[in-house]
Amino acid sequence: MKYSSLYFSLLFLSSCALNYQSYSEPKVGPLSTIEFVNSGTGSGSVSIFKEHSTCKGRELSEAIASGSRSYIKVKGDSMFSFAFGYKANEKQYCRIFGTFLPITDKTYYVEVRPEQGGCALKLKEKSSDDTFLEVASFKKRIPKKDVWDENSSFCE
Repeated sequence: MKYSSLYFSLLFLSSCALNYQSYSEPKVGPLSTIEFVNSGTGSGSVSIFKEHSTCKGRELSEAIASGSRSYIKVKGDSMFSFAFGYKANEKQYCRIFGTFLPITDKTYYVEVRPEQGGCALKLKEKSSDDTFLEVASFKKRIPKKDVWDENSSFCE
């Protein structure tokens, strides 16, 4: 009896753990490039969602150190949802959710940075002369609090 309760406790705990999947870039088809820049005070990460409308099917990119950047390829001409943030300190984590339409063969610049009272996210399209253009399709998303696993809906 003692062992069966231990077994069920371990089974329950293992079922509660999130099963993280690494982001796998598309290899063919129309592609866009996104440059993620972590201007935050701690290590950052990007979550990429397979389903853009409800932020389901989360995949994670590699960690991005403070002051560093990372480039990823995404499907062009297809809605894209992500969350980008950094660990501010032991008790605070800054994470902003967004959705936009990356245009094929374009490069986008996404920066997360500290701001008074929290953090801010900047998303711009990089033009060929390294100037930045507004991204009309960008929409900030509201994160959900009742996330149970990687296939949960992470945003509204």
